[in-house]
Formats: sequence, C-alpha cells, structure tokens
Amino acid sequence: MSLQIEVNGVAYENFTTSTVRIALDSISGSFDFSAVSTEGRALPFSNGDACKIIVDGSQVLNGYIEKISYSYSANEHSISISGRDKTADLIDSTTNGIKLSPPLSLVQVIQAALDDIGATDISVSEETPTDDFNKAEEKISASVAENAF
Repeated sequence: MSLQIEVNGVAYENFTTSTVRIALDSISGSFDFSAVSTEGRALPFSNGDACKIIVDGSQVLNGYIEKISYSYSANEHSISISGRDKTADLIDSTTNGIKLSPPLSLVQVIQAALDDIGATDISVSEETPTDDFNKAEEKISASVAENAF
C-alpha cells in the first residue's frame, strides 16, 4: 500500500508511521504521520497548512494540519503531524444566526449552514432524496453561536 501526504501541493512519502481514520461516528476524518528528519532535509509543515492524504493514488482525506510535535536527541530529530479533514469546520464553528424559510430540503439546510460559516470548499450532494422541511417543523432554525453541525 502506498500512502502519502500532500501539503500545500507538495507530496511527501516514506514516513516512519502513518494512520488515517475515517469513521461515520466521528464525523470528521483524521490523520497522524511521523517522520525522522534526515540531515539537510527539513519538513516545512505549519499548523493550518492544507493537506490531502492519498492512499494507492486515490485521495481519501482533504483537510488541515492541526498539531505538530518535535522530538530532539543527540542522534535524531523527529516530527509528528496530525490533523482532520474539512468536515471539522462543521464541528468547530458556530453560526451567525442562519435565516431559514421552509419549505427547504435537507440539502438546502446543510448548504445554508456551510455558507454561514464560510465553508465554501465542502460540497453537498443529494443521493438519497428526503422530504422537505415544511412550516410545521419546529427544529429548523439556528441561533447565533450555535454549533454549525
């Protein structure tokens, strides 16, 4: 299996350890990579850098680096990076008060929440049609500072 991380458009391979977690119950996929720096070759990663995780030539995660840890000794310099995919924006953000006027489809509600938090690079598709929310629905509102998810 071939696994690589692409940071700001540049691909990196040959990490000493790598883990990618994608599960429906965690909502957001996550990753961890560790590497040993070889002399003269720095790993130019920063918190917030855009990254893609590619497994066997297929992109499986698109997100950001959230944490970088370094370890130094007399003989070795190692780096560990971790992050989550872009759906973490839904988990971490709060709304500014979304104005919703039924009837609305579930896709329209999700798109309104994404637009409100500025998550323009997350797309929504409707592969399974659902009934629209109508005027009788109680829970079709979002207050200011409510979690976007």
